[in-house]
Amino acid sequence: MSSQPCRRCGTLNLVGAEFCVTDQCRAYLGWDPLPEATAPAPQQPSSAPTARPAKATPSLRVEIADLSLTVEPGESIATTLTVQHLGQRVEEVAIDVVGAVASFSTVDPPTLKIYPGTTTTCTLRVSPPRTSTCPAGHLGYAVRVRSRLHDRVAASAGANMTIGTYTDLTAELVPPAARKRLRSVHHLTLTNNGNGVQRVHVTAVDRAHGLRFDLPSSAIDLPPGRITVPVGVRARPALTGSGALQPFEVAVSSAEGATLVHTAATRTTPPWLPSWLFAALTVLALVGGVVGLSKLIPTPVSANTAQSGTAAGPPIGGGKAPAGGGVARGNLTAISRSGWTRPVPGPIVSGFRSTERPGHDGLDISAPKGTVIRAASAGVVVTVLCNVSGSSVAPNGTTLPCDFDGNPGLGGCGWYVQIRHADNIVSRYCHMVQQPAVQVGQTVVAGQPIGLVGSSGNSSGPHLHFEIHLGFPANEGNALEPKEFMAARGVAM
Repeated sequence: MSSQPCRRCGTLNLVGAEFCVTDQCRAYLGWDPLPEATAPAPQQPSSAPTARPAKATPSLRVEIADLSLTVEPGESIATTLTVQHLGQRVEEVAIDVVGAVASFSTVDPPTLKIYPGTTTTCTLRVSPPRTSTCPAGHLGYAVRVRSRLHDRVAASAGANMTIGTYTDLTAELVPPAARKRLRSVHHLTLTNNGNGVQRVHVTAVDRAHGLRFDLPSSAIDLPPGRITVPVGVRARPALTGSGALQPFEVAVSSAEGATLVHTAATRTTPPWLPSWLFAALTVLALVGGVVGLSKLIPTPVSANTAQSGTAAGPPIGGGKAPAGGGVARGNLTAISRSGWTRPVPGPIVSGFRSTERPGHDGLDISAPKGTVIRAASAGVVVTVLCNVSGSSVAPNGTTLPCDFDGNPGLGGCGWYVQIRHADNIVSRYCHMVQQPAVQVGQTVVAGQPIGLVGSSGNSSGPHLHFEIHLGFPANEGNALEPKEFMAARGVAM
């Protein structure tokens, strides 16, 4: 196998090696190689005298003060280079760095004028960037000193540099919201902006425990760059309703179990039977019952009786509560094809952000105390609070200020409920007469009773204050005009 001697220590190295294999030397071997150390070829005897080759003496020597340095990406470290002139002529030398650290290394000054028999110094500074292109680990490099006046006058020295590792990981779920009956697939995009391979685990969770996830079963090794991981989500659809909104979260953790990054999304699972079909069947059954009853009872119902709603049961879309103050059950309400319905029947007595009330973020719908309030659409209850005079209290089994009628100077929403629907829409229902009939985290369907009309909080009489917001949490910045919103979904307010 071919070899070449080191110019500094004479050790034989393989041809093509960049640095001397001797740890105490580590000289750079990139200069023109010395003749290969092989056995001399046999020669014919000759009577002519053989010339003795002149012994080469290096005229320059360079030393690196610190042969093993450690530096973190984004930081800087320096060491001293010592250049010694052993020759007989004045030299002007250029100094540079070769190897993996050359692109982020500088020598100051990069050129020196040096006289015979003298020694001078300069500074080597290494500043690895905080980017994924900067490699981490142990890297070898060399410092070269070359004469600018004489081509064959040069020297080199080798050393090691350790570049630290840093972590910078981001995650994104696409799409952020999906509507599927059985299995939906979201794509988790993981971007490793660090400078080393990151081993991670992917997990997912939903608080309602109604979803199942298809995730990678083993750890993922992320090199610098971007990869996409499919995340399958499964749910069991209900028979009827307008679809359950199910938020979930995907977390990315290190091999040690520490969470590095997490991202959230929502999944809506439509029922097996669409909500409009159930409503249509209910209306058909009601119409058929009324027709059959009219044939059995020839005496017509008076207009006053029909208007009161007592002859044929409570009116559609509302009704008074039964004796005892409980929420009425079994009342029918018309649900639009889009899955929305009026929360209570009655006229609008105060509009959305009118000239007289520019800070009014909803509609005031007049209704008698005790009228059933219904969920405007399917969703998850996210708020049940008593809000009076700037403070909010959750139900705790004791008598609260919201259990009494309020007044216009009291302030607050009284007893109120917020429901989060599909597409991150939030509906709000204020001034209930007593503690609402639902709890936080409960899933409701369109038309389901959630409370009773009252006058708690900032109120001058029984009514429902109804708001619609596009975004969670709900605030005045994402409030929508409820009348226009409901009209777009086939519900007249």
